[in-house]
Amino acid sequence: MRGKSSIIICIMNFIFVSFFIGGAWADGTEFEGEIEPGLKITDYNGNPGKVGEYEVLNQGCEPKVDFSLKGSGENFSFDASGSYSDYDEQEYSFDADINRILQEEFTYKRFQHWLDHDSLDNLAAVKGSGYGPVVYHHDLEAGNDYIMYYGEEKSKTTLNLPFFPGAQMHFNYHRQVKRGERQSLSMSHCAACHVASRGRRINEETTDYKFGASIKRKWFSLLYSFTDRDFHEHGSAPVNYYDEVMHPNPAKPAGLFDDRAIYGNENLPYGHVPDSEKYIHTIKAKSNVIKNSVLYGSYTRSNVENNSNNSEVKFDSWFARFTNHLIPGLVFNLKFRYFEIDNDDIFVDIPEYVANSGPNAGSTYQDVYGFDPDFLRKSAMSRDVSTFNFDTRYRLTPKTTLRAGYEWEKIDRDDYIVGGGGEKETKKNTVNFTLNSKLHRKLKARLSYKYQKVDDPFSNYDAACEPANPTPVPGSAFGGTQYYERQDSRTAKLSNQPTELNDLKFSLNWALKSNLMIFGNYHYLSSDNDETDYVEWEQEAHMPSLNVWYAPTSKISLNVSYIYNYMETDSLACIPVFDG
Repeated sequence: MRGKSSIIICIMNFIFVSFFIGGAWADGTEFEGEIEPGLKITDYNGNPGKVGEYEVLNQGCEPKVDFSLKGSGENFSFDASGSYSDYDEQEYSFDADINRILQEEFTYKRFQHWLDHDSLDNLAAVKGSGYGPVVYHHDLEAGNDYIMYYGEEKSKTTLNLPFFPGAQMHFNYHRQVKRGERQSLSMSHCAACHVASRGRRINEETTDYKFGASIKRKWFSLLYSFTDRDFHEHGSAPVNYYDEVMHPNPAKPAGLFDDRAIYGNENLPYGHVPDSEKYIHTIKAKSNVIKNSVLYGSYTRSNVENNSNNSEVKFDSWFARFTNHLIPGLVFNLKFRYFEIDNDDIFVDIPEYVANSGPNAGSTYQDVYGFDPDFLRKSAMSRDVSTFNFDTRYRLTPKTTLRAGYEWEKIDRDDYIVGGGGEKETKKNTVNFTLNSKLHRKLKARLSYKYQKVDDPFSNYDAACEPANPTPVPGSAFGGTQYYERQDSRTAKLSNQPTELNDLKFSLNWALKSNLMIFGNYHYLSSDNDETDYVEWEQEAHMPSLNVWYAPTSKISLNVSYIYNYMETDSLACIPVFDG
């Protein structure tokens, strides 16, 4: 069945295009073709994915063929080309134009992608002298190569309506297939106490069908399109066997921790990828009815549905832009965008087991401690975002142009808290300018600067730093503070997003000769966040670079580059370490 749908699409395109070509075929048709056979010789040591991440690297010698074919007549033309070196490394394209009425573009490519395989050795951290690893790990498929095979087909068909000048109809088809295996990690029981790794089969298929129509007039244009996307993961989720929850001391009674477990002594899947469906409606309009001005607007509505739990994400977006160049040398743009995302809330029902022995025998965890593990997952995606932008470009001299702009943005989240007092709103103010100048006929310079001020940027509120000596729960049978209380007692707000940012870039391009050029760049970035707790988050970076390009002949070019990257980050590190 592999490639069956690809063959069907190819046949449909061929029949459709051939029908029109048949009527356009005439004497005087010209053809031009070329075949380039070759050999691909590969030799490597170690991991081939490091030197050929997107290539098939089979040891030894393999054939490689490139070809092209062109044809043209009085009322049609076509262009076909392709390259083949391995079943998993091939690419083809076909373009046809029939009497300017029908245009067809079709491409197919297939390649492989070497994926990483983490040995998990970095998890062998130690708590201190005399203690074993805090995190245990098992790579159940050590030494395996994880590879994903990627295939893509694209078809774009455009029909110009001869009886309605300026009107077009569109039909696009896009299919992506991913097959192979990747690394999949799972954690058991006490969160990250034990990490296990095994391979997960990849058998994904994404299919897009896009229909649309457009009309263009001298002063007005309008476009509508509808996209229907289906995603399917045919590969089953991996399965782990999880041991029964028991006290590490064999002398302790079994079932002592049953009230604290939600699974055990069973095979369970993990890493499930749900099937989904998505549709997109898009309307775009443009008008230049106002002299020396262009008015553009668009509206997009999309809906994504998770077929596993029937949850939905709804998206609505409005965009408008006004461009004016009435004053000679001056162009300014006004832009406004508003979009809203509505992601369904999901109720998470946690299984609650009864302890079979110990001081909590006959009770659930909630019975003893009053903690209800069930919760309503509210989405951090749900939000309303408004953006207003003004920018202008002015030619100061015939060889110097200045561009400056201002942007205001407000992100209003439905649920996620980023500031004190339950604040869910972020506001950004950004100012920027860019200066381009031709200092000499062989020397060009560019200078840009951006300043940004942010109120309540994205943060993890109460993310870290619990009291040094937590108070035990009164009446606790085990005489200790519970994990949920330690989590609730955290007080530090953390973030890696700035409240203030300075971004400076400078570049110099010097064309010494027609075949010799020098490019110099410098990038300085400074950002900090004074709204984090205990310690202010800061980051500073310097990134100079130099590149020399030289072409001794028309078919040979050389590049020599040097890049230096220095970055320093100051942040709060608060790591609670405890054993179960």
